Amino acid sequence: GSPRISRGEPVLAVSNPSRPLSVPSVPEEGVPPRGRRRWEFVIAGSLFLLLGLWFALAMGTSHLRQIRAGGFVAVSAVVIDARVAEWGSRPRNFGPAITYRYRIDGVEHTADRYQFSGEGWRSREAAAATVARYPVGATVTAYADPSDPANAVLNIARPGGTGIGALILLVYLAFALLVIRHGWRRKG
Repeated sequence: GSPRISRGEPVLAVSNPSRPLSVPSVPEEGVPPRGRRRWEFVIAGSLFLLLGLWFALAMGTSHLRQIRAGGFVAVSAVVIDARVAEWGSRPRNFGPAITYRYRIDGVEHTADRYQFSGEGWRSREAAAATVARYPVGATVTAYADPSDPANAVLNIARPGGTGIGALILLVYLAFALLVIRHGWRRKG
C-alpha cells in the first residue's frame, strides 16, 4: 500500500521513485537569478532621472529668469566690447559676448549678459548677426533689475521653443522611470 504520513511531517512527492531527484539548475553567468531585483537598472535609471531633473531645474530656472527680465527697467548703455564667443567641443556652440556700461541712480555698472536663456547657437553666423547689432561705442537699451541694478540683460524677449524642449524632457524622464521600474520588478 501507500505510506502513512503523520501530521507535521514534510511530504516529498516523487513521480518515479526509481529515478533520482534533479537539482535545480544554476543560472548561467551574467544572467540574474529569477525573483531578484536588477539593481544595475535601478541605479542607471536613478542616475538618468537625477540628470533629467537637474536639467529640468536648470532649464526652468533660466526660462523663469528670462520671463522675469520682462519687468526690468530700460536703461541707456554703451557697448564697450562685442565679439562672438565659442565654447564646447562637439558640437561647437557660439554666442554673443557683449560687455556694456550703464548708470542707475548715479552708480555706474558693467554687465555682459545678453539674455538669461538660450545663449548658445550652433552657427557662428547667427551669433555674429546678433553681435553686429551691438557695435563697440554704440548706445543701446539694456534692461536692469530694479531690485538689483547690477543685474542687466540686453534681450528681454520671452524664450521660444520651450514646448518641444519640455516634451523631449518628459520623454527622457519617462524613460528613466521605466528603466527603474524594469530593475525594481522581481522576475519570476
